[in-house]
Amino acid sequence: MKTCKTLRLPATLSALVLFALVGCADRDRPTVATAETPTPPAKTAGETVGDAWDKTKDTAKDVYADAKSATMDGVEKLERATYDERAELKANLSKAGADIENKFAEWNRDGKTISPRAKTKLAEARARFDDSVDALGSATADGWAAAKAKTATAWAELKSAYAEARAEHA
Repeated sequence: MKTCKTLRLPATLSALVLFALVGCADRDRPTVATAETPTPPAKTAGETVGDAWDKTKDTAKDVYADAKSATMDGVEKLERATYDERAELKANLSKAGADIENKFAEWNRDGKTISPRAKTKLAEARARFDDSVDALGSATADGWAAAKAKTATAWAELKSAYAEARAEHA
């Protein structure tokens, strides 16, 4: 009887060890690449950091370019423009004026009103700006400087009228 109890303890321990080994056997084996699924070569930490740095630089350059373009005032574009760039400049300035008009229309859709005086000032400034942009687009080389100056003044007036309307709206 004594041998039976003595053998139970080692038998139980052996069974537990055997179950543990069998249960963990699939975890201990490394995965083997087959011809069907080749494993790509592992990147070193330096390569990974280098790739991340390159992506960060590219993203930063893109963001800077977008921010520079978005924040560049229409007058700055106007001042730098040459006579040969008049068609592109006219399109860009027309878009800038339309953006202000769209913002104004958005305010109206939202039920936000501005004073009749500010509304009139904004409409008149927009009309002068549109006229000056049209004149800029059809300017001759001799009249280019005068057309640019007129458009710069009209743009400043439009921005001022927009700022005033926006201050009322806010």
